Amino acid sequence: MRGTRWTAHEAQLCQRMVRKGMTYNEIAEALGRSKYGVRMYIDGKRKKSPDSWKEIEKRAPMQSKQPCWTCYYATGRSDDDGWVCPWASRLKPVDGWDAIKVRRVDNQTDTFGYIIKRCPKHKA
Repeated sequence: MRGTRWTAHEAQLCQRMVRKGMTYNEIAEALGRSKYGVRMYIDGKRKKSPDSWKEIEKRAPMQSKQPCWTCYYATGRSDDDGWVCPWASRLKPVDGWDAIKVRRVDNQTDTFGYIIKRCPKHKA
């Protein structure tokens, strides 16, 4: 679909995917478009109507609900078997996470993070 106009249906799907915190690559793959095309579309829409896109992104999952923030292991402590959280110690995903990889942009730096819904090792 390279070079073709976005349909209203594609625009709605794209907005839903942004709300879910999906990356440009994930959106591009789902819609059969290039990462660059998706990025240009989203950035263009943000510039034309920043308030509506702020509202869309506001409804995206919030990172403030991360289970890590209340976890015993987040401080680098180990359990009785010597297990240390790979996220807290090396920023590596935990095996068995229910998490969504999300794109983060700060000061024009494009990085990735995770919205963690559930961690099998969480200990309050």
